[in-house]
Amino acid sequence: VDIEEFHSRVDSMELSVFQNLCMRHIEAAKEKLLKKWFPEVQNIFYKGNKRKQVPSNHDQEKLEAFFNCAATEMTEQLQNLALDSLSDFTDLLVQPKTSTKAYEHSGFILRLILDGSNIKYEPDFHDFEVVLLNVYDVMIKAVGVVPRVETKLYSEWSGSKNRSFLKPIVLDDILESHKDRVAALIKQESLKPREHSKLYDKYSQLINKQAEADADLFLQENHTFDEYAREVRKYHKLVDEISYNTRKVIRLGMFEVHCDELIRGLAKRADTICNKLLSRMSKDHQEANKSLCDDYEAIAEKALTTPANTEQLMELQEYIKKVESDT
Repeated sequence: VDIEEFHSRVDSMELSVFQNLCMRHIEAAKEKLLKKWFPEVQNIFYKGNKRKQVPSNHDQEKLEAFFNCAATEMTEQLQNLALDSLSDFTDLLVQPKTSTKAYEHSGFILRLILDGSNIKYEPDFHDFEVVLLNVYDVMIKAVGVVPRVETKLYSEWSGSKNRSFLKPIVLDDILESHKDRVAALIKQESLKPREHSKLYDKYSQLINKQAEADADLFLQENHTFDEYAREVRKYHKLVDEISYNTRKVIRLGMFEVHCDELIRGLAKRADTICNKLLSRMSKDHQEANKSLCDDYEAIAEKALTTPANTEQLMELQEYIKKVESDT
């Protein structure tokens, strides 16, 4: 893995971007081993063969012993490459004691999102562990693709097929030690984002949808216009508070925590409740206006009728006085 590319980066990375870069680096290293390093080794043996420094084909036992020595030397170089690569990758993630930087890499983007009735981390911390630890396994496999040099020097090499590739060995204890350090780092670094997510506990009723249930119950009950207005102001204030008074991006250790999706989700839930209440207020207001208009039409219709006699005239005058006092 090309550690310097990560050192030179300034912006935090998506985990998927980091993973793809690591895989690309490992593929490039594997290609370099097979297309540059191995051909150079082959060339050394071609030259040695011309100078009679390689045992004759007729002495198979001596020839095999010679190439076993060559395989041992090449395997050792591959093992050293693997061990150095493991150490470099661990030092990239886990702060070395000799480092003068805050972090050896630019950090990882971690999103807080609203998922149903819960706040989720995306990617999850388990995803970080799986992806980062997998890089070690891929590096180990990458150094195991180099063939023994004699299998390419001789078209009809009679050696065992099981021994056609070099087999560099990295002890399980060494590999697990690197993995354990990274796993421990992720566990430790996850504490700050988890603590930060607790800041949203005050919006728990929006998160667990209790606020929505309370609003639905409120709508089923009889309330005055002022009570509706008070609820609308409460949720409108909540929308503003969530949207404008909450940090959308914050750096916490190795993670750059992006809260914008969570903030939008919470604000949308509060805004939806607000709009429900406003819609009901508008509907009630329209119905009240219609009822009032109907009443006035009935009054006007009766007031404009012509009395047939004095008794009806007196009744109409009494009706008009009553309407004037009531309205």
